[in-house]
Amino acid sequence: MSYTPSKQALLAQLERIHKSNVVGRSSNLNKLLDYLVDKQLSKNDRKSQVEHNPKETEIAIEVFGKTTEFNTAEDSSVRVHISRLRKKLEEYYQSEGKNEAFIISIPVGEYRLAFAENSLAQTRALDGSEKTLNSHALINRKTLILMAVLCLLSVSLHGFFYYQTPNQSLASSPAHVSNKVKPAPHFLWQDFIQFPRRTLIVLGAPSLSEPNRDEVATWVKPDHQLNISKNQILALKSLLSLTDDFRYTPIVYAEDLTPNDLKQKNVVYIGHFANMGILQNYFNGSHFSYRVEQTALVSKASQEQYVAPNTDSEQYVDYGLFAKLDGPRHSKLYIISGFTDSALLWLSWFATSNKADAQKEFGHYIGDYELDNGDNFELLFKIPSLQGTDMGYEIVAQSKVDSHAVWHKMQQ
Repeated sequence: MSYTPSKQALLAQLERIHKSNVVGRSSNLNKLLDYLVDKQLSKNDRKSQVEHNPKETEIAIEVFGKTTEFNTAEDSSVRVHISRLRKKLEEYYQSEGKNEAFIISIPVGEYRLAFAENSLAQTRALDGSEKTLNSHALINRKTLILMAVLCLLSVSLHGFFYYQTPNQSLASSPAHVSNKVKPAPHFLWQDFIQFPRRTLIVLGAPSLSEPNRDEVATWVKPDHQLNISKNQILALKSLLSLTDDFRYTPIVYAEDLTPNDLKQKNVVYIGHFANMGILQNYFNGSHFSYRVEQTALVSKASQEQYVAPNTDSEQYVDYGLFAKLDGPRHSKLYIISGFTDSALLWLSWFATSNKADAQKEFGHYIGDYELDNGDNFELLFKIPSLQGTDMGYEIVAQSKVDSHAVWHKMQQ
């Protein structure tokens, strides 16, 4: 029997799905679900003339930014995302959404939403109070376990960053730190902090298989088969710890980043130089060029080369780049990049540290060289490392970035 939920009920459930850990941070899946819901609401509106179900080509263009030349025979991305979303919805009603009044599904071979009353939820509602009490007890136990895990994670991360401090003068004893008022995040991140909902975190990592991509994005469970390292996860956590709001910040892979994202949102890139995707255009306005064949950064002015290390398992020298520049439309682009994970880990700590001394030192690099008061600048650091851990740092170059050249050449 067909079932049509009210607009209010559908939008309320949509919000709960977004807040759940099932669909997670996958920007593409969230956008696809929003699009299908909008289409359904338009179809339900008697004043609307939109009666047909969404087509594969429409979704490709309107959701994923494909051109009108999109060929369904050569590009299966829409079908892949529809399949992934279908599975995610099924998971939702088997877990967090098991008590929803109705179920949203995507019929196989179609690109629309279907609805049905949740008979299992109605049956559970009629069960005795004993089952309800047992269920509540189970939930409470799970909640306590989760809280304990989160507390342990918080303590371990605090200890990690405390002992990873590159300059001992920046570190204080734990007892001393606990008595201090936490300083505000550095002024460089004010655009990021003031508009957390307009921010997108872009992860530069090697391509992952489809089943694994969402597991990284949801931060629910580790998977040793993922092509993202432990240090990259710690670098991301350092960034997400700037304010509590950032746990809701969408995370996408660089290969999924679109020009529309760059226009509409503040973008923060964390990843290796080799995995920047369309953000490689950054080097059009940079003081450096990135040479893939040599795996090196090269100064455009002096031709000096900063070469990637041959190994990250022993002692080596890495190079890390931090940059902030204007986006194409009143937005900002932040870049935290390097050849290996040690650069990412150290840069993410140094650029986000709320320690007053670290903020002051970072500010000096900008102020001393008049780098546009914190906008359109780049800093290159030399980072001696040992077995994936930074052992110190030295700034080797600082310069302005021509943001106009970055976006002008990207549009050509």
